[in-house]
Amino acid sequence: GKGHWFKFEGEEGTTPATVTDQLLTEMKSIIKEDTPIVVSEKPYAEVLEYFQGSSQLFAARLLERRIPIGGLVKVSSLSSGGKQHHRLWRFPLLPSTGALASDASMSLMPYSLGGFLLVSGGGYEPQPAIAGSIKDQLLWASRSGFASVSDLCGVPEAAGQQAVFVHAAEMRLEGSIAHMAGEVAARHAKHKIKVICIAGPTASGKTTFSHKLSLALRSVGVPSVPLTVDHYYLPLDRQPKYQARKDRGDVDYDSIESMDVELVQQHINELSDGKTVMTPVYNMKTGFRDPPGKQLQLPAGGVLIIEGIHALNPEYTSTISAEEKYRIYISPITMLSIDDHNVIKSTQHRLCRRICRDFLFRGNSASKTLSMWPNVRRGEHTWIFPHQNNADFVLNSSMEYELPVLKGRLEGLLRGVRPDDAHFATAQELLAMLDTLPTWSESSVPVTSLLREFIGGSAFDVH
Repeated sequence: GKGHWFKFEGEEGTTPATVTDQLLTEMKSIIKEDTPIVVSEKPYAEVLEYFQGSSQLFAARLLERRIPIGGLVKVSSLSSGGKQHHRLWRFPLLPSTGALASDASMSLMPYSLGGFLLVSGGGYEPQPAIAGSIKDQLLWASRSGFASVSDLCGVPEAAGQQAVFVHAAEMRLEGSIAHMAGEVAARHAKHKIKVICIAGPTASGKTTFSHKLSLALRSVGVPSVPLTVDHYYLPLDRQPKYQARKDRGDVDYDSIESMDVELVQQHINELSDGKTVMTPVYNMKTGFRDPPGKQLQLPAGGVLIIEGIHALNPEYTSTISAEEKYRIYISPITMLSIDDHNVIKSTQHRLCRRICRDFLFRGNSASKTLSMWPNVRRGEHTWIFPHQNNADFVLNSSMEYELPVLKGRLEGLLRGVRPDDAHFATAQELLAMLDTLPTWSESSVPVTSLLREFIGGSAFDVH
């Protein structure tokens, strides 16, 4: 099932069950009314006044800073309790509230980290690792004053203020990495750590992070070497799903069966024993390894850092004891509000990163990347997310300035997705999200930034 986390404004603790029960009763009443949801365009001044009067302050501030072309605002509306209710239109909704009646499993429950959860689509499995990062991100947003896209719209380019914001966001991420390096060094001093495993969904910035972590560990006296295990794909002629039809489109690169797990294990053990290995270099364009590979050896007393979408899978490190491993889960966890009811989703953030990277380094159009996305997401739920709660540390790799910087690249790519394309609706949803954001220059992004993995110009060997 899916869980959506809500908190009342100013609420500190968990929402009482009496309150969630009352809310659920009211929700079911609205669903039973089967009220139509109407999309319309209304005059700017009228909508702005409505949002200000109904305490939709994020929406009001967004309208003040991003005035729509033509002066008309697209809104979604419904009538309930004798009143008209309006929200900024963000994406196609259900035709009426009654359409929600099909989900009989929908429920509300008090949440231990505060507020309550709306659970739909079946049972909910707690995700404490990610929930903790979300809570930290919300706390930072509250303290910094950057909780919504309208706050980004208010940062002027004059006097280098956008550049200062970029560097502040970079420093916050660097601080998290330095803290993690300190934890690793403390554990390493008590009991030798052989392997640091870094995993996360696509476009999380795993490769750049592994290099940045290696530098941070060096600064605290722990030598290390990063190894990208995503280069350990089986050559095309050994891919199980390629054999039947000899069609590369059948290969599922998000499945662990596409990986040379035996070679990964062999190299981890040999490197940990101080031996030199020749690691593979996988060529995504040909589907084969480029000879001769890369020679790799750990420095004396060094730690091996492995990164890849399957790096937390126990199969990779089954010969290494739990005490000799440090596990890190990385993902951009975005909490920027668009308005008072919608946030930019972390999956949208990752998709935007990937569209830019795939075009720049793999020659894929936005349509091609969008066509692969459903299968990528299925693979994440199967192979990555089940291991996230086993991590010793969860790193939020998002930086608030990213989407304004990526916007300049994304708009051109997404506008190339034609109306007759099967993925046109997704492209339009992303464009609508980007339209709420300002456009910032790439010039202030440091060459050591994790974002450089997706826009080029990185100081690290990440492709």
